[in-house]
Parts: sequence; C-alpha cells; structure tokens
Amino acid sequence: MLTTVVVAALIALSLPAAAQPQQTVAQQSKGCKGTPFEVPQKSFKQLATSGAYVWVDDIRTTVFSGYSPFKIEVVIGTAYPPFHADAGKLESKAFESLMSRAYGVKRTATTVSREAIGRGLEVPFTTGRQNFRLRVDAVKSSMAGEDKIVLKLCQ
Repeated sequence: MLTTVVVAALIALSLPAAAQPQQTVAQQSKGCKGTPFEVPQKSFKQLATSGAYVWVDDIRTTVFSGYSPFKIEVVIGTAYPPFHADAGKLESKAFESLMSRAYGVKRTATTVSREAIGRGLEVPFTTGRQNFRLRVDAVKSSMAGEDKIVLKLCQ
C-alpha cells in the first residue's frame, strides 16, 4: 500500500504541468462576480461594457506543455466601436492592419502563459468612468479542435 502511494506521488511529480490537475475556474476567480465566458483563438468578442472588446491571438497547442504563450488585447473604442460586429474571427495580421487605421482606439495587451494565469492574470482597463479587470481563468487547448480562453469581466 505504501509503495503504491509513493509510486503514484513520484509519477505525479514527473508529469508535465499540462498533465497535472489545474485549479478549477471557480478557485482561480475569487473576488470577481462576473460570469465566465469563452473566446476562441484568432477572434474578438465585445465585452459586457460600452465600447470594449477583447481580441485573442493564435493559441499554439504543444504536446507536452499544453500551449505556448500568446497575446490578448483589450480594445476600447473611444470615438466609435473598433469592430463592426459583437464577435468574429480575426487573424493577427488583419487585426494589426485594422488597428493601424483605427481612430480613437485604446489598446491594452498582455501575454497569457500558464505561469501568468497561476499568478492571477488580469488586464485592468477603464471605459467611461468605470474601472474593470478582465481576468484570465483558463486556456482550453485542444490538439484536434479549436483552442479557447476562459475569461471573466470583473469590476
């Protein structure tokens, strides 16, 4: 019995971080009452606040570590909405091209990694006179499907 427990512990320690159990979304998002929502890679989504969107870059899934670090940006249209839809697909090159021509846009970028999420990764931003935090709760990487990020809008 003791040998089985020791072997199981050694196996757990030798597994890569992607194979070990992660904290649940509820455990990671203490202090934030927002509802978790998902955004697929290479796309944007309007946040539940005036003129604010999040854009998610390509999430490159890796075999042993889950995913490579990637970029997300909170984009706020101060003069008009930076996108002409509530959500949609948008590759990195097209996003940068659109942002280079956008008028009155504030951008706040951050890099998402397993380590940053473990430290409680949040992107603070202000729209109107309200302060918000976009909390990154998890990344759902998939070798065969579409990768997604789990976010939560906090006040």
